[in-house]
Amino acid sequence: MFSLVSTTPWYLALVLLVFSNAVIKASAFSRPPANGVVNCQHASSAGITHRQLNHPLFSSNNNDDTANLLEKARRLRQEVSAIESTKMEKQQVKDAEERARQAEEREAQKQKDKQRMRYSAEVPILKDMGDEIMERVDFPPRLKGGKVHIIGIRSA
Repeated sequence: MFSLVSTTPWYLALVLLVFSNAVIKASAFSRPPANGVVNCQHASSAGITHRQLNHPLFSSNNNDDTANLLEKARRLRQEVSAIESTKMEKQQVKDAEERARQAEEREAQKQKDKQRMRYSAEVPILKDMGDEIMERVDFPPRLKGGKVHIIGIRSA
C-alpha cells in the first residue's frame, strides 16, 4: 500500500505537467496568424501557421521573466550579503569597544592594586582560637603626593 502523503508530490507534479501542456497547446492554437495568411503546406485542419508550429515551448516573455527573476535573486543575494557584512562590521566594532573597555578596567584595577600594595602591609593577626594568620592591612597615606611607603617588619 502506498501512503497518500508519499505519493502526493508526484501526483501534483503530474497534474501540473498535464495542465501546463494543455494551457500551452491551447494558447498556441488560439493565437491568430501574424500576417493573416495561413500556410497550407504545414498547417493542420485547425488553421495553424508554420510560424506557430515552430513556436518554442517557452516564449521570450518567459525567458524575460526568468531573466528578471534571476536578476532579482542576484540583487537579493547581494543585499543579504551587504546586510550580513554590515552586521559583521558592527559586531567587530562592538567587540573592539568591549576589548578596549576591558583593557581600561584592567589598567585601572592594576593601578588600584599597585596603590593598595604601596599603602598596605601583611601583619600577623591573632584569631579567637589562638591561631596567628597573616592578613593584608591597609593604612591610609598621611602625606599627599605619593611619597609614602608602608613597610612591615616582623621580629622572629
